[in-house]
Order: sequence, then C-alpha cells, then structure tokens
Amino acid sequence: MEKYKLTILLICLSTFLFSQESIEVELIKKYKENFSIRTFSYSKNHYFARLSYNNQTIYLENLLNPQKRTLIFSRKNGGIKSMDFDSNEHFLATASYSGDVDIWDINNRNLLKTIKLHVDDVNKVKFVPNTTLLISVGHDGKIMLMDIKDEFCKPTLLGSHNDIIRSFDITLDGKYAVTIGNDNKVIVWNINKREKRKEIRIKANNLSSIKILDDKIVVGDIDGNILFLNLKDLSFINSIKIHDNIISSISKVSKNRILTSSYDGTLKIVEIDSNTSSSIKVKSKSYILHSTLLDSKITFSDRKGNLKIFKLLNYDTKK
Repeated sequence: MEKYKLTILLICLSTFLFSQESIEVELIKKYKENFSIRTFSYSKNHYFARLSYNNQTIYLENLLNPQKRTLIFSRKNGGIKSMDFDSNEHFLATASYSGDVDIWDINNRNLLKTIKLHVDDVNKVKFVPNTTLLISVGHDGKIMLMDIKDEFCKPTLLGSHNDIIRSFDITLDGKYAVTIGNDNKVIVWNINKREKRKEIRIKANNLSSIKILDDKIVVGDIDGNILFLNLKDLSFINSIKIHDNIISSISKVSKNRILTSSYDGTLKIVEIDSNTSSSIKVKSKSYILHSTLLDSKITFSDRKGNLKIFKLLNYDTKK
C-alpha cells in the first residue's frame, strides 16, 4: 500500500470565479413534507424515490410508466438520511439516523433485510456500479462494505477516518471510493483490495460534499469553496469560492460542468475549464440540502420540507 500525505493551504491558491447570465427555470412539480428532506434518488432509468410521512416512508414513482401504481416502502426507524439504487434497479438501499441500512427489493416489493452498520447516523450509502456491493459511511468514522447478495450479509470494515465521515463517491468503474471527513482528509480506497490507496489533508474548514468527475475529484467545504484535485495522485488543481455558506451537494452535469447547492439557498452550474458559473433562478428561503440535474431538470430539497423539480429553459446541458 502506497503511503501518501500532503497538506494544501487554500489561501492564495483560489481562482476568481466569473459569473454568467442566470438560467431561467419553470416549475414542473413540487412536494411538501413536515421534515427536512435530506435525500431523494433517481435510478438509472425507471424510478424516482422520495420521502414522506415523518421521514420513514419511501414513495417510488415509475418515471417511464407514470400510470403505474406508486410503490410504498415503510419501516419505523430513526428517519432516512441517504438512499441509492443499484445499477440494475433491483434494489433500493436506505440509510437511517439510527445506524441501520435497509435493503428494499423493488421487484418483490418488500424489505429484503436490515443491517446495523454504524453506531449513530449513516451519512451516506451508495452501491458500487454494476455490482451488489454496498458502501456506507457514518458519524462513527467508519467505511463499511457489504455484498447484499451474501446470505449472511457480513459487513467488512474498508477503513476509517479520525472523525465523522461526511460523504463519499465511487468511480464509475467501481475500482475506487473517495471519502471526506471532519478530520479534513480526502482518502482514496481500493475497493477490490480493501485498502487505502492515497490520502491528503486539506487545511481548511470542514469538508462537506464530494463528486468524482472522470479524472478529477471535486470537494466542497462549509465556507462555500470548491476544491479540485487530480484523482490519480491527489495533486491540487485549483479552488474556487462559489457560495456564501456550506456546499451541501455536488452533482455532475457533464465532463467539465457541475451543479452545486448550498445552505445559502442557491444553485449554480460551474464551468470548470473556464472558471465561470451560472446561477439558477431558484432561491430557496431555507438551506438547500440536496440537488441533482437529470435530463435538463433540476430537483432539489430543503430544510423546510420542500422538494421541487424545475425544467431549465435557456441552458443546453449537452453542449
């Protein structure tokens, strides 16, 4: 296992961000709940999963056949904080504040199994692409790996941080996972070898979100900065001040563009190569907790229980 450590000072290394025209949107659909909506999920083709009823019930809408009955999954738990579909759309994993991960069988419409993976909050859960392997991270600083097809469903400790792990992402080929924590470390893990590949410590305030873009890692922090690293060796590329508060989520738009959301109530699309951004003409009166862009539609949720879907009117996501 290669040992690799590096400290980066963000001050004086930031790149100035140029703002472009705002992007017009049209509201398509909205939902209102009585709790903070921290997650929702789209499958590869068919499904949209959203939360309801005290954050313990999942509504599974069929996007290709809207006339089909909405599936409803529910179990009494501490509330759901993260969820993800497997690549084949057979399973939905949901992670709770109580340390449990539920595996829902979509075809059979039932709860396949519940596994206690963490002591406290499970902050994120995600399937390794094109496998039944599932990775979770939590407040206990642990990264857990399990195969949901395993009869005994015995989890493996992939690794750990020295503090809370906020989030992680997985490369499209399923070889590596990259985690970020309150210890300000970015760590690359070799999933197949079950070992640490590289790590870097960033001298900044707490890291809050992460997204892998082909050969780059994009990391957000609680001060509204995004930091770009090379995936291969974790070398520093540049950093940009983009929001006025915590960056809550980063999602891929294209190879060189990302969508960011923030506790400042704004959404922005960032052009990485040109260091420019376009503001989405949507202003939430509360913290935006999660967002994604799919087929020219932006979906976001906030702390006041709003889940909204907007269509972009004057922006080409394929350019």
